[in-house]
Amino acid sequence: MDTFEDRILRDMAPFLQWTLNEATPACIGARASYASPIEYAMAQAFFMLTTTAYSGIATCFLADSDIDAEACGNHLERLDDGQTYGGMFRQVSIGAYRVDFLGLYTQVDGLAGIVIECDGHDFHEKTREQAVYDKARDRFLQLHDYHVLRFAGSEIWRSPILCAATVLRHMSAKAHKPWAEDKCDKPDSVENTTRGEAA
Repeated sequence: MDTFEDRILRDMAPFLQWTLNEATPACIGARASYASPIEYAMAQAFFMLTTTAYSGIATCFLADSDIDAEACGNHLERLDDGQTYGGMFRQVSIGAYRVDFLGLYTQVDGLAGIVIECDGHDFHEKTREQAVYDKARDRFLQLHDYHVLRFAGSEIWRSPILCAATVLRHMSAKAHKPWAEDKCDKPDSVENTTRGEAA
């Protein structure tokens, strides 16, 4: 069953898709710097959503980037502005593997990570060897505490916004946001007093 948020995103998808087409290469890197058109579409969607609905997650799409997960974590820590609780990075090396996107988000005891793979038919599950490679890769990532989300190329072409929103919604829900706790820790007596009621 669709949630209210899913229905809103689906209704807004045509408008957001039009807006995505206006995203400049200066913001997310040149199209040619991406391994495939579906990765570029996902980058556009991540950029659009992190500059609007999920502004607590920074997009760090350095052109022709080749960074590892530790460097991403260090970068995210440097962004600590009291409102940023996550970061989305592209083409990140984790061990011997390179992932399409890595989302990092804050936890009480450090950072948690989610790997996002854009599976175009030309490269994934086309041969037995590729399927075995992808499964071994997923096991390695999961054994190193990364959640792995794979999106088929057809899903991304249909709606990159909905695919990106799935990831960002997960990150936002799981992230530790200390400033949000501060707002929630207001005692009832303060709230009642502001409404003019007796405490």
